[in-house]
Amino acid sequence: MKSNYKLIQIKPLIGPHGAEIGGVNLQDEISDAIFAEIHQAFLQYKVIVFRDQNIDYQQHINFGKRFGKLFIHPYVSSINNYPEIIRLLKEPNDTINNGGALHFDLTFLKQPPKASILRLIDVPKNGGDTMFSCMYAAYDALSESMKKYLDGLRGLHTSAKLFGPTGYYSHNMSKNSTAIKLNEMDFITTHPLVRTNPETGKKGLFVNSGYVERIMDIPIKEGNHILEFLYHHCAQSEFSTRVRWKKDTITMWDNRSAMHYALNDYQGQRREGIRVSIEGDRPY
Repeated sequence: MKSNYKLIQIKPLIGPHGAEIGGVNLQDEISDAIFAEIHQAFLQYKVIVFRDQNIDYQQHINFGKRFGKLFIHPYVSSINNYPEIIRLLKEPNDTINNGGALHFDLTFLKQPPKASILRLIDVPKNGGDTMFSCMYAAYDALSESMKKYLDGLRGLHTSAKLFGPTGYYSHNMSKNSTAIKLNEMDFITTHPLVRTNPETGKKGLFVNSGYVERIMDIPIKEGNHILEFLYHHCAQSEFSTRVRWKKDTITMWDNRSAMHYALNDYQGQRREGIRVSIEGDRPY
């Protein structure tokens, strides 16, 4: 992939993926040429970070729409008059950390979101970083025998474990948030354990413990052992990159190839962000 950038500044992060992008003000109307380089960086680095971006809701939406149609969350309430935006809030007295496990977003959908764009507007003095794990690197590190074994296998993904009427969030909602709408709806679908990114052709693992119930068409006991191996494998530190947040930092990540984990190491402090996501396609 072409890697020379003329209109934006690139500073790679430590780890297998990720880069900070400079020379861009998202309050301004971005030219097609600048956007082409931002999009190129998104595909190359999978996690891109913009600093000091004091944008409003509409500017946030407009930037997201450059990447595709925006996604409406099936379970989380949106901000008034902005159905594309959700708020991610943890107050000082909250004990629940939403997003506090390594995961892809909403893989129980037939077409999970392609990407998300999160801006933090209130940041703890210490802590509150996000870890991003590169599933291309995790796949590449597997033996050829394991890659061959996983080829063609599909995982059963469901919303019930987290969002169902007896799921995690039915009794673990934040005391300061009523955003999550619990109902009887249960999404369920299957996806390949190894996903190919349609824009790059690269393969990556596509499993996460919050949504995958089992592996299809093999004995459950065997499948559970494989899933446990994959979960531990994906969580290895050599596949991860840490994003340190500051106020008005914006981070965009590829939900097809990067899992994320919001660290819960800032007890007694407030953390607030707003997020838009881009609609995705059916994993293959």
